[in-house]
Amino acid sequence: MVWPFRSRPSRVDPQVRFERFRDLLDLNASLLRRIAEAEEMLGGEFVFDRQYLIDLAEELSHGMDDVVVDLNAVCGNRYLSLTDAVERVRSAIRADLEGRPCSADAELVLPLSRIEAEMDCGVGAKAVRLAELRRRLDVNVPPGFAVTVEAWRRFVEAAGPGVDAAKILATPIPREIERAIRRATAELAREAREASGYAVRSSAYGEDGERSFAGQFRTLLNVPAEGVPAAWREVVASFHAPAAEVYRKRHGLDAETSGMAVLVLPMIEARAAGVLYSLDPAFPDADRIVVAAAPGLGLTAVEGGAVDRFDLSREAPHPLLARAIAEKRERTVPAPGGGTRREEIPEGERREPSLTEKDLARLARLALRIERVLRFAVDLEWAVDPEGTLHVLQVRPLLFPEHDPVPVVSVEETRRRHRVLLEGEGEIACRGIGAGEVVVVPAFEECPRFPAGAILVAREATPLLAPCVARAGGVLTDSGGTASHLGTVAREFGVPAIFGTGRATRVLAPGTVVTVDAEEGIVYEGEVRELLRRQLLTPPPVENSREFRILRKMLRRIAPLNLVDPSARTFSPEGCRTYHDVLRFAHEKAVESLTEAIGRHGRSRNPNLVRLELGVPLDLYVLDTGGGLRPGPRGDRITPADLACVPLKYLVEGLTEPGVWARSPSDLDLRGFMSSALRGAAVSSTVGGKVERNVAVVTRDYVNLNLKLGYHFNVLNCRLREDPGENHLFFFFVGGVTEMERRARRAALIGWLLSARGYTVETRGDLVVGRLAHVPAEKLAEEMRVAGRLIGFTRQLDVHLRSDEIAEEYMRAFLEGKTGPEISSGESADAGGEA
Repeated sequence: MVWPFRSRPSRVDPQVRFERFRDLLDLNASLLRRIAEAEEMLGGEFVFDRQYLIDLAEELSHGMDDVVVDLNAVCGNRYLSLTDAVERVRSAIRADLEGRPCSADAELVLPLSRIEAEMDCGVGAKAVRLAELRRRLDVNVPPGFAVTVEAWRRFVEAAGPGVDAAKILATPIPREIERAIRRATAELAREAREASGYAVRSSAYGEDGERSFAGQFRTLLNVPAEGVPAAWREVVASFHAPAAEVYRKRHGLDAETSGMAVLVLPMIEARAAGVLYSLDPAFPDADRIVVAAAPGLGLTAVEGGAVDRFDLSREAPHPLLARAIAEKRERTVPAPGGGTRREEIPEGERREPSLTEKDLARLARLALRIERVLRFAVDLEWAVDPEGTLHVLQVRPLLFPEHDPVPVVSVEETRRRHRVLLEGEGEIACRGIGAGEVVVVPAFEECPRFPAGAILVAREATPLLAPCVARAGGVLTDSGGTASHLGTVAREFGVPAIFGTGRATRVLAPGTVVTVDAEEGIVYEGEVRELLRRQLLTPPPVENSREFRILRKMLRRIAPLNLVDPSARTFSPEGCRTYHDVLRFAHEKAVESLTEAIGRHGRSRNPNLVRLELGVPLDLYVLDTGGGLRPGPRGDRITPADLACVPLKYLVEGLTEPGVWARSPSDLDLRGFMSSALRGAAVSSTVGGKVERNVAVVTRDYVNLNLKLGYHFNVLNCRLREDPGENHLFFFFVGGVTEMERRARRAALIGWLLSARGYTVETRGDLVVGRLAHVPAEKLAEEMRVAGRLIGFTRQLDVHLRSDEIAEEYMRAFLEGKTGPEISSGESADAGGEA
């Protein structure tokens, strides 16, 4: 975009500033709604094409340009550099649309512990799935790291034009890449202490997806630590080998839109190893699991050597249906000094099964757990060590040869065969089919260690449940909407979810098995195998489409909010990593610009600034930017009856509820007194130090409230309209009078209470940041009342929180609707509030 010639801060007429501020609020609401709609597209309910992605990118791009223009109109061209942040995000989205592989934030190496689902373009699907299993299930996946596509790209650039396998092998590894690989290998050696060597294998972008690339790339086993960089180069060279080039051309792919990442894992000393198919690839309608196993390392199984075959029932306890035991003359084992060697098997052991029936049953249970969570039939590579521990080395979707279409069972037929427990109640947050035992999580409790594949049932769609969702086979709630944070998490992990059923916790008994059909919005009693089988054989086409994957990548640049703390050094144009960050920064700085000119005493010179008389010991001024006060003559003081600002009226109702606002001073013990004396007035600089009085910036449907109450700060930002898509509530709290231990207890208490009410919450020390978005007007009105109560309830509460037990007592009291500090029997003598 082209900016006016003037770049220095300039004075702006107050009325013009107010108009542009209102424009900025409208833009903020409409763009956040557009982002939320795009996130809901990942639920699988809607089909979209490439034109939708282009239109989304263009609409958001133009909107962000307008945000920057409006912000600088309000702030006198103070934040022109925000244009650079918008351009960074815009360029990344453009690369996603053009199909260029991402760079995983330009890092050369990423440990599995840091790899997330959307990083497949930087580390490949093989690494992403292993990381996902480590994160979502209690599965023994070795630690490891990926050398990213970005490392491959830099190496190819260093090799120069005309790259082929021979040229790659002849090119020295760039120093920065070799150092990164050696550092990661040393860290992995410390984590996997007994590793004798390392497996170095391909994890190319596009591999193990719609195309398997089976046998196209090198795998090197038992590589010594010092040889890992050279082994990485060999795997990279195989990406440029003639056979791999032919394979890509045959399938309409090219090197530029793929890219080679490489996975490094510690070697597992294997008693036996092999592959498992959770359905028989040749006869997918047969209800059986197929296992191929061989003694030693898994090379024998994957390279077509003599292996034992076992067919197991998919029904627990997974009895053996058939077996074929091969004569196994040799096994592959690690060689001293690196690599592998063939070792002769004693003649008396050659016809022995590679696995016991106990091993096989464990394998079957593991495969079905993984299948239930990933929602596709799986092809597993596994190993069993000498102690009998089962390790997963690779997981990918099981590809089937051409077969007859899966029979479609009508809803009417399914309803006739199976008892319906819920139907047509609530909203589908993420489509799919899931089955498992019901686990009811009590209201306002943090998520327990959740059983993998179970059906999560809860009253509220609260973010407290987010850690459970990744492990769940399905999610059902009594209340909550699809645009909630929990809905976003369900879509991120592809977990079937129905929210707002109204009665799931009453209808579904803990421990019963149910099937959640989040395609039709029905919950059945028992396991409906025909639905589950159909899902395994026909993965949702939307989720596998190129457009779907591109949208997920785009939303990584658009939706996450990284800027939450206005006092942080990173709260700057340079710290904006997503479009959501840009919106947050622009909004915060626009409000700050409007309020910073307010004088320390009296009405200042702003006729739109009035004092709100509340009947509680709180000096609060209201700055009306348009429509926030009732029309008509007024002086410099108003009462709540003069308010036209809808969210502020609800907040005031809670803030002035009888008993909320304690008037007596708090008694400090010696520790608290010394802490307050040392902290002094320097705390006022915690949040910028710009606003010296309590002020609410308002329109009819918007309020931004800045409160400095003694030694702590509250910032509350809310827009309340009839359209849920435009509604949001932002709650910020920091500070306190006592030592950090008590301040942190208060922050944890506030954070927990907000989480229990559906907020997305971040706490750090005495800092709390809570966000609530896209909720109905009546719900948001109630949340504003509760926020008002919470502001009064927690004022100087840190003085009383001498132990975790006392904090829990206050937390329970707030949930029960009790109002003042006198609720704690042991604390009533210390009741008080902040001046």
